Amino acid sequence: MIDQKLTEQDQPIPIEKKCSRCGEIKLLSEFDIAHKSTDDRAAICKTCERNRREEDSEFCCDGPGHTNTCLINKTLVTIYYELDVFLARIQNGLFIPPDIIELMYEIIKQNAINESRRAAAS
Repeated sequence: MIDQKLTEQDQPIPIEKKCSRCGEIKLLSEFDIAHKSTDDRAAICKTCERNRREEDSEFCCDGPGHTNTCLINKTLVTIYYELDVFLARIQNGLFIPPDIIELMYEIIKQNAINESRRAAAS
């Protein structure tokens, strides 16, 4: 008697999946393709993903990937919180390394240069 074990490739292809956000079982066609997952589908259904993007509209963009504007907005939000923490450190009298102060000065100087270029272009 031949011992037949089902390999991963021999397993039947599922036709439905449970959304990790809403918990409903939906057809695979209701999920975006995600090649890194085991079933090649996203964990969140298209409806929940659309709702999430509407809720976070200033941080996210439409489509399967992020646009440059979306990434810039996310970066700016992250930097804002980091600078807020940095300000609290300064207000509490914690030591600030000179290279950080120099980097902040360079950022401010470059911003002034960019602003003057924009003003000259308009």
